[in-house]
Amino acid sequence: MIIPFYYALPSENFEKLDASSVEDRADFMWDDGERETPEIPSTDVDKFFDEIQEAIARETGDADLANSAVFGKEDWDGENVTDGMRINRPDEVSRVAQALNTINQDVVENVANMRFLVKFYDEAAKRGDAMVIMFN
Repeated sequence: MIIPFYYALPSENFEKLDASSVEDRADFMWDDGERETPEIPSTDVDKFFDEIQEAIARETGDADLANSAVFGKEDWDGENVTDGMRINRPDEVSRVAQALNTINQDVVENVANMRFLVKFYDEAAKRGDAMVIMFN
């Protein structure tokens, strides 16, 4: 089973990594992002990502936004160095956070995970963070 893990990456770190090689990105994320730190908070929604994605698409009427929220908008590992590493740039994090804050979060079975993801995106957007989504 694939489970997405979400890392809120401060814009300074993101800009440096975005200009670096895929190997450098993967090394940084595995070395520094694998564990939660105050600088790089992380979360996951366990196996409920598909239910959350469907609810976001249904509630917003925007399947692309739902995919972006759950799986990231851009591939950040075009060389397949990792099991999957995708991103939402800070402007996309803001767009996703705004949309998530408009939906009824009680429409999913595991409402706690949905609420946590909404809060996670909202806090990342307020800080101007990018979002790195890694898969295991």
